[in-house]
Amino acid sequence: MNEIMTRAEILNKINDYYLEADAITKQKIIDLMNELLKDNEYKKNLDLFFLMISLTQSYGFLMYLDEEEKDYFYFNDFFTTNSYSSLQLDYLNSGQMSLFEELRKNKKVFVSASTSFGKTSIVNDFVLTYLNEFSNIIYIVPTNSLLEELYIKFTKYIENKDGINISTQPQLNEFDKNILFLTPERFLIFYEKNDTFNIDLIIMDETYKIMDFQSERVSDFINSLSLRFRKVADIIAKSNGRVIFLSPFTYESTNSMNRFLNTHNIKKIDRKLKYVSHEHINISDTESFHKCFPNERSGYRKSSSISYKAARIIECLKEEKNIVYVSGYGMAYEIASKYPSNLYNMPNNDRFTKFLRHLNDNFTIDSNTRWNVISSLEKGIGIYIAPVPRYIKREIIKLFEEDILHTLIVTTSFTEGVNSAAKNLIFTTLQTGNVKLSDIDVLNVAGRAGRFGKNSIGKIYCINNLIYNKIEELKNEELIKLENYNYYLDNERPSGSLIDYEIDMMDDDFLTDEEKEEKQKTEDILRSLNLTKRDLNISLNVSTKWKVLLYKWFLSNEEKVDDYYHAVMNLLKDESKVNSIEMMEGGDEAYDKRGEIYESFNR
Repeated sequence: MNEIMTRAEILNKINDYYLEADAITKQKIIDLMNELLKDNEYKKNLDLFFLMISLTQSYGFLMYLDEEEKDYFYFNDFFTTNSYSSLQLDYLNSGQMSLFEELRKNKKVFVSASTSFGKTSIVNDFVLTYLNEFSNIIYIVPTNSLLEELYIKFTKYIENKDGINISTQPQLNEFDKNILFLTPERFLIFYEKNDTFNIDLIIMDETYKIMDFQSERVSDFINSLSLRFRKVADIIAKSNGRVIFLSPFTYESTNSMNRFLNTHNIKKIDRKLKYVSHEHINISDTESFHKCFPNERSGYRKSSSISYKAARIIECLKEEKNIVYVSGYGMAYEIASKYPSNLYNMPNNDRFTKFLRHLNDNFTIDSNTRWNVISSLEKGIGIYIAPVPRYIKREIIKLFEEDILHTLIVTTSFTEGVNSAAKNLIFTTLQTGNVKLSDIDVLNVAGRAGRFGKNSIGKIYCINNLIYNKIEELKNEELIKLENYNYYLDNERPSGSLIDYEIDMMDDDFLTDEEKEEKQKTEDILRSLNLTKRDLNISLNVSTKWKVLLYKWFLSNEEKVDDYYHAVMNLLKDESKVNSIEMMEGGDEAYDKRGEIYESFNR
């Protein structure tokens, strides 16, 4: 919407909603409210704005208003229904309230909603509201950054409650109520020694990672995140307690995903309303730059480097909050170095001053060699990339959230691992490292523009036509398909054979006769060795077939087991490596398998 609607046009939109009252017209009303919030245009038609809030029961929009306007809203009885006040929001929109109710009524759910919907906040509220009913809760997230973020939040939420063990370690405290925050890898370690029957609630965030958007065929099971996510999803789907799967965006239903949901009686809940609008801005050349920033000096060219373009856009938006997405740390440093150093007034903030002093004291080699992260902070720019120590990244996020820093330059380590957003997102590439971003990754990055309650419209600046066209193409999120490869039928599979690990974890209904026969052979060997699957419920990133082979290898070399154990431990510690390899039969082959041998024997 380039021009604000007249009062008559706004009334026509409201009348359309009266007549239709469906999701499409409701979304149009929400988009209109977001547009009216821009530059405080809503004040010219305050009564109509209140009417739109009341009609759509979007009470969360009251957060944008001042106290006098809120009092006026209450006094004129626009509040037509009860509204639940959450931990983070004063009032919830009707769609958020209904989600809370769905979580309460259903034992197992799969929730998909846009990044601005607030589903994570709703789930956290649900956990804390019914905390007395749950003895053990596990929250599974994909990254250590998200794990730490949730741990810190919940520690603050329940700091005055006794008898609650909050931990990021994969073990239960026998005497307390437990809330465990685990990555999939830590959950598998937990599952080695524990069943899930005594877990009252399991939440799995970012469930879309069950799908590898780069390739449907797994070749390296050790490093395949999607394979671990699928295994964990299957384990918790079969549990007896409550289960909540969370995923951003809404997806076109696929046969494999429907089979997964139906097999485990999981209710699919889609929330398609978007409470934050997005404006896509093509800023690829001089003309488009001046259209966005008519009062700025020239110099921005279509042929300009990525780093120059990004630095110029940040310069124009320095009074606002910005996130710049880059493919890697090299580009992050380059952009920060090209941003002028005289545009940022260092704040009189004690914490920021101490942080800079700490970095200078511990990460500066000499006066001629300064860490780029430090020099960037002195310009009001935080760099959030994988090589930076986590405690430093955590402090950078805190400074950004407290408006000490105006810009973050980030890679996917941020977009996948931190719940933070800004008014503006500057999109510089469709790559992560040397790999093309999947459609879901593109949406994940774009979703960092705007935040409900702060920025009603998130602006996405695309520095070339390729990025802009991709963002426009993905306006229809239902083009994104979510598959669960464990529930493919034979005729739906991509070409190529399943690896042992996949055969091991999949139900027989989704295996070919040949694969079932292969699986049966392994089970027959287990029985012949008087072993059960539970006996080998160790090293869950290794297939049963390989664990049986290693078990037999140890069995045939029983007299040297202690020697093997010490040799492997030395290899893992990089001590006496040569002598240890020579001592172990198999030489280099044994060395190559040291991790598997250690996992199988040490437990």
